[in-house]
Amino acid sequence: MTTTCPTRTTCAAALVRAALTALPGLLLLAWIAPAVGMLLQGPRDLYDLTPAELEGSYAAANLDTIWDWYAESVSTAADGSTRVTAREYLVPLSDGRTFLGVRVPAARMDRAEAVLRQTGLWRSDPDNYFWDGSYLTVRGSIRPMDEETRALYYDLLTGYYGLEEADLENFPPLVLVDGTVDGLNGSTLTLLGLAGLFLVGLAGVQAARALGLPARKTPPAPPDTWQEP
Repeated sequence: MTTTCPTRTTCAAALVRAALTALPGLLLLAWIAPAVGMLLQGPRDLYDLTPAELEGSYAAANLDTIWDWYAESVSTAADGSTRVTAREYLVPLSDGRTFLGVRVPAARMDRAEAVLRQTGLWRSDPDNYFWDGSYLTVRGSIRPMDEETRALYYDLLTGYYGLEEADLENFPPLVLVDGTVDGLNGSTLTLLGLAGLFLVGLAGVQAARALGLPARKTPPAPPDTWQEP
């Protein structure tokens, strides 16, 4: 069976509608394409990155040293109660001089706090310290800190640790956001991808109908009774 447009004007209008349907889908797919590319390529080892390579990278690491924490995200419920949803930690990189922020969701903060405690024991008595095996696996994209977080970050470095301006070049205002790829978490990336594919597929169906492409024909059912010839 073939569906055709009654007039050229009707066909043109149907194709325009198909194009308008496809456009947001194509834009969604183009938007998430860098994140999909990072996923397919896989994360880089955080400890192999140079300071110049940090920003924009998708990286992973097993962290066994966490120096401190400098910021946390808090949500407030309707009854006024609050809870911490994420915390950002100060982590040294492989050169021992460059530090990076790492944002850890609340569900995994217990492991981060265990590593932080172990790091404190090591710093206080390195000669008698024995590592208990605590580490935190992180995987995510490295992005610039927002203005508020950056202020808290530098307040810790200059106010608490007393660092001078010249020392801050080893502390770029960057944060690895655990569980994200190019700034998107896994569920958001999946939903956007499915939405984009659905819109493009729907536009394809609309265009096929407008162009009068043949649809699959259903064979007729056999008669209930047969007569002898």
